[in-house]
Amino acid sequence: MPTQITDALTIQHEKQIIRDVAGLSKTDEIVFNDRGWDSRVYSFGQGRYFFKFPRSPKIQNGYKYEIAAIKFLHDLDTKVVGQKLLWEHPENAYFGYEGVQGQPVVNVMSTLTTSQKQAIGEALGDFLKQFHALQLSGARTMRLEDESKQIQRWYEGCKPTIQKWFTEGEQRRLHGLVYEEWPAKLVELGQELVLSHGDLHFENILYGENGSVGIIDFGDVAYYDCSKDFLELEEEPAIFKSVLAVYGGHGDTLGQKIAVRQAMIQIINLGFQAGKNDESSVAQTVEKIKARLRV
Repeated sequence: MPTQITDALTIQHEKQIIRDVAGLSKTDEIVFNDRGWDSRVYSFGQGRYFFKFPRSPKIQNGYKYEIAAIKFLHDLDTKVVGQKLLWEHPENAYFGYEGVQGQPVVNVMSTLTTSQKQAIGEALGDFLKQFHALQLSGARTMRLEDESKQIQRWYEGCKPTIQKWFTEGEQRRLHGLVYEEWPAKLVELGQELVLSHGDLHFENILYGENGSVGIIDFGDVAYYDCSKDFLELEEEPAIFKSVLAVYGGHGDTLGQKIAVRQAMIQIINLGFQAGKNDESSVAQTVEKIKARLRV
């Protein structure tokens, strides 16, 4: 996978833009976070304000849909809190916003009670039910075949990592899943395209001290099958069950779709972590994939 490391001159230049646009006296308080795959993210004001800069023209073009999704959230009758847009570049070269206060749920999960987890799930289920009913003209559409091809591209991109961590037998089995079994299963289950967050996981869901639930990072907003936004919520049963209970409908088919896509998403996770040279996370994701191979 291509490197996602940002050079010092780019960081300095973008910090100066933020200083001027936000009216800051200096750049010292601006903190750069290089974790984003599609964007470079900066924060200031003790983590209250943020700016995003695209890593490519394609991402820059997509910012108009991310911005629209952020604005949508303020029009919904939901308990979920969203970002407050404050600065926009006319050509989407960047945008800035007031962030959602709270900690990523993944960081506080072990401290949450069952009732708190259920409350998070209920808020998310209600949000998804409303958000999935929205229309966003021009937003990209990811059909079944598009999702399968996307996974295959990531699979090919992280081939060196796969060859390093998997036996030849495991590689053959994984190849069969990526190119045959998973695509066939998605076709069998069918699709229901809805406007989706596209990257909803416990790092992008925030929990506030007062019990508030926030959602960040709408950079992957697009039309996906309705199961897309549930994929990684399955990792916490109490939250997952509450989300599904409030969202309602779809029966067992939704659960089957989620299971297939949850397996597929690990290929993207592996490519992301390899691109960041994050060996520890690579090892964890490899084990998740191997567990799937043993089923």
